[in-house]
Parts: sequence; structure tokens; C-alpha cells
Amino acid sequence: MKRELIILPLLLVCGATWASTLPVPAGYPTLLGVSCGGVHVSSYVTGFDQAGNITGELYAWTACGGSGRGGGYKTRHYQSWSSITWALDGSYVVRPYDNLVPDPSFAATDQYSNYIFDVCNGMSYLQASCLASAYISYVPAGQPPIAPLAPSVVGLMESAAASAIKAAGLIAAPYYAVTASVSPGHVFFQTPAAGTQLSAGAVVHFGVARAAPIDED
Repeated sequence: MKRELIILPLLLVCGATWASTLPVPAGYPTLLGVSCGGVHVSSYVTGFDQAGNITGELYAWTACGGSGRGGGYKTRHYQSWSSITWALDGSYVVRPYDNLVPDPSFAATDQYSNYIFDVCNGMSYLQASCLASAYISYVPAGQPPIAPLAPSVVGLMESAAASAIKAAGLIAAPYYAVTASVSPGHVFFQTPAAGTQLSAGAVVHFGVARAAPIDED
């Protein structure tokens, strides 16, 4: 199987409050190369590598049927194994199978409190039917933020608001306007709203209050 690099967003959040199934490539043609009414794909986590990436295995199968010689309906199953590595920046790499037999009950937590686990339910042809999942609570240094949330900056001083936005892996874009809603130098408005899920490097605009000019007449 050829080496593939496919970029997909992990539906995870830095400081997440939920778990998400890790993405996998299409069963056909990427994993199996044949499809008879669809390819079934099971995914399993197996650990963390030295770079902090998530390792795992993929199992794909399909069933093809038809009338054989001499009559009767015959079914043929095609199946394959592949290995996969998920990076915390949202990419994954599919590789030839490393012959590691996955454990459907596997779960692990790394030094950053990133938690990986398999969610299994029933059987998929000859193997346990599982979905590799992860709970990302901290992204190791050197990795870009994953799906950062816009921080709440309304009411903060301009410098504090800019620092909070940059710490989330976003770009701070202040503008200034006269308003009496907050004290001068404080943020009175932001967009996108606090809690909005963004892509890394997205821009957060925020309004900073200025005092009304003094009328010297």
C-alpha cells in the first residue's frame, strides 16, 4: 500500500470537554481497493509514539456475492489491515500493516493528559468493530492548537485581550471606538463570539473603548 498523507480536521478542541472519533481514510479505494456494496472500516488506537502522535491500526473488509459455477450463490470476502498514525495537528498517515494485533479494550493517557481509547460494539466480519477515539486536553509544545475556541475578552483591558487571543493560537485585531459601555481602554465587543470554534490562526476582532473628545467651547 502506498504511503498517503491526508489532511482532515480532528473534531477535537484544545482543552476539550468531549471525546471525538479519530478520522480515517475512505475504505475504497484507499484501504481495500475493492468494494461490493461498501467497505466496512474499523479503527483501533494502540498507543503514542516518541513524537507524541497517536498510533493505531485499520481493518477493512467487503463481501462480494454472485452465482458460481454449478449454481448456488457464493460469497467472497476481501479484507485488509493497515497501520495509521494520527498527528495532533489534524493529519494522519496510512502505512503498510506493522503486524501489531490491536486490543479492543486498549486505553492510554500520555504525559500531557491526552487520552486515547477504543469504542467497540459487536463484530465486523472476523474482528471486533471499534472506533478509535481521543480526548485531547493539552497539545504538546511544538504542535499548533487544534480547533481553538475564541476566548471571552469583553471587559478586559486591550493588552489582556490581545494576550488571551494569541495564547489560543489566534490573531488579535483590535479597533477603537467611542463608547460609554465600558471604561476607556477596555474591550466592549468581539467577533467571533466567545466560545466559537475556529481554525488555528483565525482572526478575532475586538473593539476597544475610547473616551469621547472634550468639548473646549
